[in-house]
Amino acid sequence: CKLPRPSAAHSSSSDLQNAYLRSWNASCSSFSRTADFTPPRPTRTQCQNGVADEVAPVDEAALRQGECLTSGSSASQPLPPPSKQLVLPTPIRPPKLENLSLFENGALLIDKPSDWTSFDVCGKLRNTLKFIGVKKVGHAGTLDPMATGLLIVCTGKGTKACDTFMAMGKEYSGVIRLGEGTPSYDAESEVSERAPWEHITDEDIQRVAASFVGATLQVPPMFSAIKMGGMKLYNLAREGQTIEREPRPINVSWFEVSRSPESPQDLLFRVQCSKGTYVRSLAHDLGKALGTVAHLTALRREAIGDYHVRDAWKLPDLIEQLQVFRDALGIPAPPPRNKSAPRKRRAVPTPDAVVSTEQVQA
Repeated sequence: CKLPRPSAAHSSSSDLQNAYLRSWNASCSSFSRTADFTPPRPTRTQCQNGVADEVAPVDEAALRQGECLTSGSSASQPLPPPSKQLVLPTPIRPPKLENLSLFENGALLIDKPSDWTSFDVCGKLRNTLKFIGVKKVGHAGTLDPMATGLLIVCTGKGTKACDTFMAMGKEYSGVIRLGEGTPSYDAESEVSERAPWEHITDEDIQRVAASFVGATLQVPPMFSAIKMGGMKLYNLAREGQTIEREPRPINVSWFEVSRSPESPQDLLFRVQCSKGTYVRSLAHDLGKALGTVAHLTALRREAIGDYHVRDAWKLPDLIEQLQVFRDALGIPAPPPRNKSAPRKRRAVPTPDAVVSTEQVQA
């Protein structure tokens, strides 16, 4: 419907508003009053700043009947449709598989074995689940190959919830070795630096560990999947390059550290932290704050949100039960994935070449 053009006759905003409403009512009468018709809300531009600041309350009952509402000072706007709320997939828990239909929208709690990448676990499950038609398999948060512990793997429609699981807080346990540093900040690469550690007291450890609790900034390690200049950092690190990285915000809820009873050089820790926290960097930064160097020698993810590793599947047990279902249906096994060969350690050439971020982007 066409709006009245402002003129000198409309001496006030009230006159202009009344003229607008008369034109609006005349135009709306030509439409059938059905539920498919929803009148648009007039804007300030259309009314040439003549609409009053206060807007009449919305008559929801009339809106549902498709009425052209002109009561009060302006036409009313229908309420937007409610947004769809994401429903988390059903957790598929051990010790026994009973309903294969859960994999259509499921979440598996897996106790990832060492020397397996998170992608390896997803690939193994994707290959095994082909016999029930499940094609989508994805994990909700990467674990380093050296690490063990909880890995949430979503299947089918459940892969839509991966980001929701990723945003949850994480809990880890592990071992930090003082006096030895590595380029990857963990035991995946050879020790490249040594420093004295005997001077560090238990009081120093508790004081420094407490300083990491709360919101802080963390520089990610070079051996990470973060991209800079279109290239992943770990590829550059394997070529011996070091890139300046921007610190990222993290939050550490609590950080418990104590001496190992077997070796005073090793520290046992438990930590609860936010998404995006590199525990390897936490170990490296702890050693630096103690006046030495350090690296991570063991890491286990204990929990993601309210999901705990004690409720997780051992991967061989889960695969075995799926194979029993497959054999009962008379479906031949898929070609095996080659996962028997041991992974190669991260090769770090020396001396390290140092380049700037601008050189990489160029």
